[in-house]
Amino acid sequence: MNSKKAITLLILATMMMALVPTISVKAVDATGLSDNSGQYGDTITVFGDGLVSGFDVSVYWDNAGKETFTSGSGKLNTTEAEPDGTFEINFDVPVGVAGPHYIWVKDSEGNVDSQPLQFTVLPKLETDPSSGLGGDEVSLMGYGFGEEVDIDEVNITDDFGETVNYGSTETDEYGSWSLSFDVPEVDYQDYTITAMDTEGNTANAEFTVGASITLSKDIGPVGTYLRVEGRGFTEDATIDIGDIVIGEAPTWFTCWIDNDDDPVEVNSQGKFRADIVIPSAPDGEWEIMVTENSVNAYSADADFEIEEEGQAEIEVSPEYGPVGSRVTVMGYNFSQLNGLDVVIYVDGTEVETFETDSDGTFEGTFRLPGATGTAVVMAEQADQFIEADTNFRVGSISVILTPDEGPAGTRITLSGAGFSEPDGEEWSATFGGEEWIEETDIPLNGVITKNDLWVPSMEPGVYEVVVTEVETDIQVTAEFTITENTYVELSPMVAPNEYNVTIMGYNFAELPEDPDLDFLLYNETDEWDLDVFYEGSVVELEADPDWEDDYDMVYFEGWFLVPEDEEIGIGDYMINVTDGEGMMAHIEFSVVEETQSISPRKQVFAISDTVSFNIELSFAEVDSYIEIYDPDGDLFWTTDPFVDEEWVQVGTIERVPYYEQTAGGNPMLLLSDAPLGEYTWEYYQDDDDLIDEGVFTVESAPEDVIAGQIEDLNNQLDDLSSQVDGVSSEIANMQSDIDAANQAANSAREAAEAANDAINNVADQASQAQQAAERAADAAEQAQEATQGLTTLVYGAIGAALVAALAAIVSLMQISQKIAG
Repeated sequence: MNSKKAITLLILATMMMALVPTISVKAVDATGLSDNSGQYGDTITVFGDGLVSGFDVSVYWDNAGKETFTSGSGKLNTTEAEPDGTFEINFDVPVGVAGPHYIWVKDSEGNVDSQPLQFTVLPKLETDPSSGLGGDEVSLMGYGFGEEVDIDEVNITDDFGETVNYGSTETDEYGSWSLSFDVPEVDYQDYTITAMDTEGNTANAEFTVGASITLSKDIGPVGTYLRVEGRGFTEDATIDIGDIVIGEAPTWFTCWIDNDDDPVEVNSQGKFRADIVIPSAPDGEWEIMVTENSVNAYSADADFEIEEEGQAEIEVSPEYGPVGSRVTVMGYNFSQLNGLDVVIYVDGTEVETFETDSDGTFEGTFRLPGATGTAVVMAEQADQFIEADTNFRVGSISVILTPDEGPAGTRITLSGAGFSEPDGEEWSATFGGEEWIEETDIPLNGVITKNDLWVPSMEPGVYEVVVTEVETDIQVTAEFTITENTYVELSPMVAPNEYNVTIMGYNFAELPEDPDLDFLLYNETDEWDLDVFYEGSVVELEADPDWEDDYDMVYFEGWFLVPEDEEIGIGDYMINVTDGEGMMAHIEFSVVEETQSISPRKQVFAISDTVSFNIELSFAEVDSYIEIYDPDGDLFWTTDPFVDEEWVQVGTIERVPYYEQTAGGNPMLLLSDAPLGEYTWEYYQDDDDLIDEGVFTVESAPEDVIAGQIEDLNNQLDDLSSQVDGVSSEIANMQSDIDAANQAANSAREAAEAANDAINNVADQASQAQQAAERAADAAEQAQEATQGLTTLVYGAIGAALVAALAAIVSLMQISQKIAG
């Protein structure tokens, strides 16, 4: 190649490589803290980056390996990374000894920042209560002191510098401690309490000796009705509207006093009682402060928390309509006193008055007065300092879903009109109460359209789609009927390690923009990504152009290999499948032991039987075979290899049917010359590795066994005949008992007829005949032995028994002839 051309190509290649985008993979990185030191209970923010968008990140105190906070270390909080991979996560400083501690961060993949942030715990002292009178008991709580050291100084100092020691104690392993003391009888003023341990850790707290208040409730929403009780105030002082507030300068809110518009008076013991209503104020922790009207102007405070979502609020239904519409208004967290007025205004015009119930709610209907655009509806309790408002759209708003019925995964379009037109206005939507469409700009013409929406994975039913104007909070609803949820199927649902499992998905995203699928196998402690393939490629959702007319609901089909037993053990798992549009389904799956069961069809075979085996395996052993050896140890049969086509899958088990088990192409039939006795068998893989072995027995055919039994009977009857001859000669001499002999003869004839009826049941009758012959032989022998001493009647009975034996002999002869025939 020309050298100039080579240099040119090299330069071009270098430039092209420079244009190739690169992806930087970073580990989670905690970059700093909002404060590097603080006290127990302080809220600290951890800043960081290096995360994948959407990944969770957790913050740990002193030990990144503990997923719960116990024994002074472990996980404190979890949050989600921002789209750019940065994060901010808060935690409250837990109990811990004074000095340095280490803040670790870890993402949801288990990646830990190798450089923890150092945070220093400072001592803290708290009092409960923070004020009181002489003789009151006060608790002191210390945090962040030394580990298991003495608190040898607890001093109280007044405004003039006078100090009194009030005890000592010892810290625990986390540097915490507590003790109690009685407030001394001293002047009303602020005091400083100081505690110090033997390591020099010191903390202060303020305590006020003077008037104090208690609350019947310390938490509740706006409108809470509660009682304030005070002591240590000035006798005959008064407390009026404006003297009880929530908050502190410059932000406070006046509380209404339920005292018929009269001031509350302090009694001769310096005590008072006042019932108040919490006014409209932001949620969070506040102080309720009471200040008396007197020369002393004593004041006291107590903590009260307004609950999250505890604000007064109202709803209107409908939220839009023309002038003259009848509108229902419902209010929550207004005064918790029955019968107090709530006045309704529309754009400042009073339209109606309703009354509260004792739970702080009210409801009523008013007619919309003349208004345009977005009107403000306000509900006010002026005396109780409570108010709330909402918006009402004067005019028509509509939302349409196309289609409005179908399975999960259905691709639909949302459109609407009549929304607010100002530039910058936004709208959002929920489906069945779950976030569906993020905040989106409203066009200037007030018409909204959103294509490429998919019905989320939810159970069948009718769901509300709620479209909200973000600025005005006006909501419009439409309904969608889900006919079937997203789901997956497995075949099989239980399988051993390294088994191929088929997985099929239904009702995933129709015509998805992102056809990727994620498959996750997990249990309570771990998770594994599954690689699912179809025809050699990674499986994806398939676009079905005939979805509306010929939709079979199968959006993917593939297979995966159950991980090896070194990765996952036997047990129950879940499989989660998620597509690129957020459709999701999960199914149970169990990993079981591998099945390997081989045994003869029966343990005892007879001549003329066909030998076959029960072969049940988790995995088909293609081209495996069985060798069978006779009782002398000689190879008797080798089966034909069990080729792939002969294996039949039943559930998770592979079987070889009996009819496919041959040797030399023929069934393994035991011919009449086959050796009798114990045979052995050995089952081999195609590479001649032994899988299993065992034994079975071969016996004679049933008809041969019966023939042998008959021969034995004949021998016994020969012996019986000689005995009968001996006894018969004696019976012949008993002329006086001919009648008895005749009777015995009749009985013998009946026995012979009965024997003839039983000829058809060969095996059974042969056995009965043999038993009858044996009994007759025994009777004859006993008769011969006892002949000398028997009476005539006994001889007659013996004769009858002998005749019965003769009948049995005849029956046996007939059976023999039937077998021979």
